[in-house]
Amino acid sequence: MKKSFSTILLALSLVLACCTKEINNIVGPSPAAAPIAALTATPDTLPIGGGKVVLKWTTLNALGASINQGIGAVSVNDSLV
Repeated sequence: MKKSFSTILLALSLVLACCTKEINNIVGPSPAAAPIAALTATPDTLPIGGGKVVLKWTTLNALGASINQGIGAVSVNDSLV
């Protein structure tokens, strides 16, 4: 399903799930590191009338990612035109 750049960019939301560990006592395992995401859009500007854009994202410590507006689940490190 194709979406316009402005719709995807304005509605883009990477939902990152991080692993949590239950700590049963004070001397238990450390909780998982928080997920971090970086997102780029190329080109970063479009001519009047629009055009194609490549969205690219990379994550660290993420177990999953999704994009709203009908895109759904995506790999934690991926790109989309």
